[in-house]
Amino acid sequence: MNPETIIYHKKATTPKTINTYILKFCKQLIKTDQKPQYILVTSDPLAEKDECFQNVVIKRNRDGGNVQHGWIIWHENKKNLLIAEFHALWVNLEGDWVDITPHKEERILFLPDPVREASPEYKPQNEFMVIPEVQPITAKKKRKKRPSKKKTCKRK
Repeated sequence: MNPETIIYHKKATTPKTINTYILKFCKQLIKTDQKPQYILVTSDPLAEKDECFQNVVIKRNRDGGNVQHGWIIWHENKKNLLIAEFHALWVNLEGDWVDITPHKEERILFLPDPVREASPEYKPQNEFMVIPEVQPITAKKKRKKRPSKKKTCKRK
C-alpha cells in the first residue's frame, strides 16, 4: 500500500450504499457504465494483508482460476472523500470473484477495470474524489420583528 493511501485508509470504510457520487466517481475511473459490486472478503489462509496482486497470482497458480483487476471504493467520512485503491480479486473455477486478501472489512465495494492490469513494474495510483457537502434543508428562519417606532403627531 502506498503512503498516500495509508493516511486515509485507516479511517476509510466500505460505503454502505452505492449513491450518485460513487457512480460518478466510478465513471471517471474507467470511462464506462460498469457498476461497482459488493464482494465478500474470504481471506485465504496463506494470503498476506495488503499484497493482493501477489496473493491472487499464488492462488491462481495453486488452485487454478484467473485474476480480475479493478478498484476498491472506500469512503473516508471525516474528510468526505471517496478513495479508489487498485486491487486484484481471484476468479475461481466457477467464474465467481473472491477477495482472498485480508481486510478490516467483511465486504468491499469493487469496480472491475476492463483495461488496466497490475504487474511488478506497474500499479495504477490511487484516485481520490471529494464529495461536495450537502447542506441540510431547514425551514426558513423567521425574522424577528423589530419594535416599531411609532411616530406621534403633535396637534397644533
